[in-house]
Amino acid sequence: LQDYYRYILNEHTGWYNKLNGGRVPDSMFEVGSSVGWYMKVAREDFLRGPNGPLVQGCDANVYSAEAGQVAFGLDIRDGSFLGYKTTTAQMGRFALATMLDYIEHTYTPFQDLKKMRDMTAPHGVLLLKTFLEELDPNGLFIQPVFHSHHFTAITLRRAIEDAGWKIHVFDMERDRVHG
Repeated sequence: LQDYYRYILNEHTGWYNKLNGGRVPDSMFEVGSSVGWYMKVAREDFLRGPNGPLVQGCDANVYSAEAGQVAFGLDIRDGSFLGYKTTTAQMGRFALATMLDYIEHTYTPFQDLKKMRDMTAPHGVLLLKTFLEELDPNGLFIQPVFHSHHFTAITLRRAIEDAGWKIHVFDMERDRVHG
């Protein structure tokens, strides 16, 4: 599991490096962090800053957030992202924004993308992963109880761009977007 997260974090930080003259990201915010495995890997292995990495996140599941706090000592708040209270210091602060298998679960995908854009630093990079309808012809991922939104490549691109992101990679094969 950690090797998988290291691999995608390498891609994520690689885009940040490319767009920021080789600079290393010093902060990340993850929406839908679950227990925080991706945050843990980022904090320990990749993000370096003058005062150490700033890695924060939130998850709607109170039990997942608590597990990440207790097991890994992570700053994961419980509650919806739209309801997440941001501070002035968090606005425009985060180098990396992460939404892994999240956007299909939220009732407010556009508002969440916009809020994450507002929290991300200039030239910050979003990593978003979700399934696409055209890659699910048998409807295996359609779970109305858990997935409130389903996207096609066209609707997902539009939501991301309308929220203020520029798409750098839209990888349909691996269900990943770097914006």
